[in-house]
Amino acid sequence: VEVEEVAPGLASDSGIQNSVFETSNGPLDLLEGIALEEIYSAESDTSAANQIQGPDKIHESEEPVEQVLLVDSQVSNRTEIVSAVLPGTDVFRLNATEDGMVQIATALKDYSDLASVQIFSDDMPGLLEIGRGPPNNHENIGLFASEWAVLASSLTKGGDLLLLDAGVGAGADGQAFVEVISRLTGLDVAVLSTKADETSGAGGWSLDAWDGLIEASPVVDFEVVADASSFVP
Repeated sequence: VEVEEVAPGLASDSGIQNSVFETSNGPLDLLEGIALEEIYSAESDTSAANQIQGPDKIHESEEPVEQVLLVDSQVSNRTEIVSAVLPGTDVFRLNATEDGMVQIATALKDYSDLASVQIFSDDMPGLLEIGRGPPNNHENIGLFASEWAVLASSLTKGGDLLLLDAGVGAGADGQAFVEVISRLTGLDVAVLSTKADETSGAGGWSLDAWDGLIEASPVVDFEVVADASSFVP
């Protein structure tokens, strides 16, 4: 298996001209009525986030926090993931009983100026399945506009959203979803999947889909993971 590692400081520009937003009945129509200029507003609605038990913080950085990793409850090997996170990372586990996007908003509402927010999950192409709640895809992303706004406001200008080990970026549906997230939030967005060498078990990251200039690197460092193949579905 060919291992494609994403080097620190990865910079990628998809070169996509956002033509997907120019088609009738396409993703752009689904964003009608959403005030994109409010994405970075501190006045974003967090009332739903204040009403849930919320995710568990399973790792707190001893250094100034530069990135937050959110791990879905369906992901195994959470202990290994925590052991492999880079310094400056807080880690939350999203539970399976509450809405995933509301949990994300709850976890991030008190953060600001992060370099990246990263979500570790196991999804289908074009569908972000986290926690419990309506499916999050390009057809109903507007349902989660306030939660996406909280996520965006936790990041510094130019910050990145990385979806890790997520099948959400596969194929045309995956690329369209990534572009819609980027359009809605104003963020640079990338989907990366894990790759492992069949012989050595050494791992790395493969860039599957992206929109914008990606400067952040995945916070999970495979150099400290004994067998990266355990992360590969």
